[in-house]
Amino acid sequence: MADSLHEYDLGDMVGSGSSAQVYWAHRVSNGELVAIKVLDKMQHALIRRQSQSMSKATGIQEIEVQQKLNHPNVLQILDVFEDARNAFLVLEPCLGGSLQSLLSRNDDNHRVPLDERRAQHYIRQLVAGIAYIHGQNVLHRDLKLSNILLTSDDVVKIADFGLATDLVTNQSPSTICGTPNFIAPEVLLGKAYTFSADLWSLGCMTYSLLVGTPPFQGQTVAYEYILIVLSLFPTFG
Repeated sequence: MADSLHEYDLGDMVGSGSSAQVYWAHRVSNGELVAIKVLDKMQHALIRRQSQSMSKATGIQEIEVQQKLNHPNVLQILDVFEDARNAFLVLEPCLGGSLQSLLSRNDDNHRVPLDERRAQHYIRQLVAGIAYIHGQNVLHRDLKLSNILLTSDDVVKIADFGLATDLVTNQSPSTICGTPNFIAPEVLLGKAYTFSADLWSLGCMTYSLLVGTPPFQGQTVAYEYILIVLSLFPTFG
């Protein structure tokens, strides 16, 4: 187990969010390629408090939840350490990008859907991973294509448990959290919800892979939420 960032050779940034950045890195001792998520503890705690989510003082519930999960389709934490400001999550590398990145754009700038066989390959793994997570009484609450990573062997890895909650300690969550396009109607309405919220997101991801776009799209986020709450699916033909 590493004690500090000095044991890793930090490389290029892979991505960033509101409270974290992810970098490629190599372990100095053996050259092993990893990804390191640098989590600003104060900013992360603020985000969770604003969403009225249960958390400890540091707000790093993400680590506690993800460390107890062990499944081929869940991104594994290899190591954890921290300093006064940041928590560092050493993660298995996913060189295949995300499911979002698979939906390339055509000449008209429209997303091109996957063929059914390839989509089925990913959806089957997603179902297995989500079923396992729910079996551990964990609700992800932010399932979306950009949070589903792929290894170089095309294996699905469910990532980013920053909004996840443990239903053992938080039995009736009603926090409004998630991402437009993938958030469930009961979440938007502020009702108590359970695993069905993640399953709604799974359905939206499945639709997106097969059609190329999410099922609910509006010119504004507010209008998009209206479509979701009223279940106004797009029509074809």
